[in-house]
Amino acid sequence: MPVVALPPLTTEAVLHRLSTADYHKMAEAGLFTPDSPRVELLNGQLITMSPVGNRHFYCVNELNWAISERVVQSGRRDLRVSVQNPIRLDDHSEPEPDVVLMDLVDHVPAPHEVHLVVEVSDSTLRYDQQIKRRHYAAAGIIEYWLVDLEGHAIWAYTDPAGDDYRQHQTYGDGEAIPLRALADAPPLPVTDVLPPPGSTPRSTASE
Repeated sequence: MPVVALPPLTTEAVLHRLSTADYHKMAEAGLFTPDSPRVELLNGQLITMSPVGNRHFYCVNELNWAISERVVQSGRRDLRVSVQNPIRLDDHSEPEPDVVLMDLVDHVPAPHEVHLVVEVSDSTLRYDQQIKRRHYAAAGIIEYWLVDLEGHAIWAYTDPAGDDYRQHQTYGDGEAIPLRALADAPPLPVTDVLPPPGSTPRSTASE
């Protein structure tokens, strides 16, 4: 049989963007096993999540405790803190932020049910700052915190407009960051949630 020379792929070729429905069907079919790296869906693409280090682990736990404590103190029984669980931005994006302050719902929350998204960044700082920030803004997430473990600071983004935020403020040691959804709650001191200086970044699990 003669060999048929196939033409090269052209730039007109279109890659298939996974939908959230496709993503869930893949999970139901068992394509993601306990031994597989954790992934999240963003803009129709499966993104492998980076390993979690000790500092990341510590910070997520402290954020969970500090924000949950303020929810309880405020008496807001309609709010919950969700840790490393999905939120649905649109039909092609279902990321899993480190911490989310959200309405009490019985489903994966939509943007209008989310009051705060927090990503804790070590090796993923540029991705969280440049890519995820714009996706959260475009979806209308009203407040986004980016915890910079290397810089020992928290960047707070508010007032989404288009694919970015109008307001941005950086909080460092000795400062406290307010929670817009809990106006009566005390601001959260940065040093209460960041790992102690000199703590090891050794990996412990997958993010």
